[in-house]
Amino acid sequence: MACVSSGTVTVEGTGETGGTTEIPIPITTSAMSGYANQDKSPAGYEFVEGGNDITLTGNTWKSITLPQPLTVTAGMELVFTVASDQLGEIIGIGFETDQIWRNGGQALFQLGGTDTVAGIFDQTYNSYEEDGGAVEFRIDLSDHVGTTFNYLVVANDKDAGPETNTVTFSDIRVVTTAPAGNAPPVAVDGAFDMGSEASIVIDKS
Repeated sequence: MACVSSGTVTVEGTGETGGTTEIPIPITTSAMSGYANQDKSPAGYEFVEGGNDITLTGNTWKSITLPQPLTVTAGMELVFTVASDQLGEIIGIGFETDQIWRNGGQALFQLGGTDTVAGIFDQTYNSYEEDGGAVEFRIDLSDHVGTTFNYLVVANDKDAGPETNTVTFSDIRVVTTAPAGNAPPVAVDGAFDMGSEASIVIDKS
């Protein structure tokens, strides 16, 4: 007959999990390209190489290749600050897959402008008013969970009249907030340690 012994050990819980990660999106000359038939002011941009701010002037649409493909997960947001002293027709930002901005493989968001382009640009965040100062936007990407994007898109559209409109996107980053929850107990130095110091009996057979 097998002999069964028992002993008392201590188990320690690790507390709640969760937390936030922020990944800046770098903007570089080599990663940038314009959109055919849209980028009518191809030199209408200014940025610091490798930074995550960019200013667009006139009718300027740019795609920026991401350092690595971005697969959207739960709790992910596109976060940035916008400032414009003269609105054009569309201020837009977002992600897309293949540099064809209106074929359905995109997650584009209109933030302001005199035109409304529903169907191509999500209108949920279309709230920026002319000379509205610096405003932070937090774009919820939950509708695109599981989609993989290759490009960041920034757009400052102005097809008619003087192309003096400007917009600055600054501190562009992807923020992911993990849900809080209880983590399983962990062993430390061969024993289990529990915050409440409660003991359990474990069958060591």
